Amino acid sequence: MSIVLAALAPHSPLLLPTTDKSHKKALNRLLEAYKSLGQLIHAVKPDVILCFNPHATSVSNVYTFNLAEKFKATFPEFGDLVTIAEALGSPTFTHHLKEHLEANWPVSSIIKEEINYGAGIPILTFSSLPDKLRYSIISSRKAELAEHFNFGIKLQSEIINSEKRVVVLASGDVASGISEAAARGKIPGSEEYYQDWDLAFKKNEIVKFLHDAKKTQVDKFCSCGAYSLSMLLGTINSINTEFTTLYQEVLFGVGYQLSIWQPK
Repeated sequence: MSIVLAALAPHSPLLLPTTDKSHKKALNRLLEAYKSLGQLIHAVKPDVILCFNPHATSVSNVYTFNLAEKFKATFPEFGDLVTIAEALGSPTFTHHLKEHLEANWPVSSIIKEEINYGAGIPILTFSSLPDKLRYSIISSRKAELAEHFNFGIKLQSEIINSEKRVVVLASGDVASGISEAAARGKIPGSEEYYQDWDLAFKKNEIVKFLHDAKKTQVDKFCSCGAYSLSMLLGTINSINTEFTTLYQEVLFGVGYQLSIWQPK
């Protein structure tokens, strides 16, 4: 089969159900966008959701494929001691991808049921869907964004040659420190980075923007979404898609964006 949908989605811990009411009200539009994305996922009936997690679950110098049969995320680091996100894995599919890339790429595999919020938040937000979704989770590595894009291109050929209907999900946020409202305060240059990111999308030049961005700059502005998005754009590089942004906003000093790419 092939890639049936791709999406960039925030993984803000503020999406946890234990978030205070004032923050929840501010997130209403993002929650509605996630609901719309969930409806699209339900409509395309994927066999697996390939989730790119920019927060490494293993050593940071390799792309890490998680071969666990099931996943479980908890969120105590955010003061939430009750919320649990659980989902099924797709170890055979994940191993297939890893097996076909390991000869030429720095990859490793783990079997780890416990996952962090990078994949846990998206899994949680889709947990109300009637479908029993399966996930394949790949963590990024500490390398330039152009390499992540090329890694995605290689993944695309393996996905297209599989029999699976695949949704590609890039988990991550655009930038932090855009204003003083951010947890660490305003980071010099972050607002300009966010504006350049936005302009690149509007001019259909986001691939060039990501290729030109320096890793030190991306990390300084906490642009974790740049890593997962680069891989996503590689996986759909040769596919004719229709692009739509369902949500974009700066909240509490952080830039969030939820966008989708639908094959035509």
